[in-house]
Amino acid sequence: MGDVISEGCLRGVGTGIIGRHLEIIDNVTSTNDIARERAKAGCREGLIIVARSQSDGKGRMGRNFHSPEGGLYLSIVLRPDAPPYLASTLPLLAGLAVSKSISTTLMLKTSLKWPNDVLIDGRKVSGILAESSIKGDRLEYVIIGIGINVNFPMTDLPQELWECAWTLRDASGSMVDMEELLRNLVCFLENLYNRFMEGDVGPILEEWSDRSETLGRLVRVRTPSSELEGTALGLDQTGALLISIDGLLHRIDSGDVEHLFGQ
Repeated sequence: MGDVISEGCLRGVGTGIIGRHLEIIDNVTSTNDIARERAKAGCREGLIIVARSQSDGKGRMGRNFHSPEGGLYLSIVLRPDAPPYLASTLPLLAGLAVSKSISTTLMLKTSLKWPNDVLIDGRKVSGILAESSIKGDRLEYVIIGIGINVNFPMTDLPQELWECAWTLRDASGSMVDMEELLRNLVCFLENLYNRFMEGDVGPILEEWSDRSETLGRLVRVRTPSSELEGTALGLDQTGALLISIDGLLHRIDSGDVEHLFGQ
């Protein structure tokens, strides 16, 4: 057990797509940067890039994802034969896979915050960032970046994150076997991705909704152009968030959500 991912850790997992090829890099700017280079160069689908740390980890809305050693940071290259509008469901699929893998590895209850956070007791333990390239009317590739706070101490994060973030080590009370966590994650990702490719998107989004901490509550949503407050009702078929404001339904396909407490 420890923080080091070995080259052979996925041997015997038995997946047909995700994790057939694993590339481990010590320290990078961002695993998404490396995965994008590999995707443009024509790498096979399912390649996983894993790094011990990131100096410029990417978060949503241009923010930094703090990535000290002791976390699990990876990016997966996918080449789905699917229309571009379905790319927005893949980060939700990845979040569901992370949630399931944490629960399976550590028997911890996790929940999901739209669009890309995994929570334990309301505190963020993982984030997902997806990037896609479109060629014609099809997806050329999609890169799914995943960061999980695993074994580092909270003091390795900026102090302003101490109340809203958490690590799996602190949540579970012990060091976490990162290779076991990665193996479970790869298996859940493969299962969900196969279902996605078979057109099973609706039931996947229902599973996501069952674990959601966002749906059914009052939220504040910040988009690049506006700020809205309303009740989060559900997801549409693309994974967009549907919120009710004064009886009118609004569709949000990109933005930051704040859960409003005591209101």
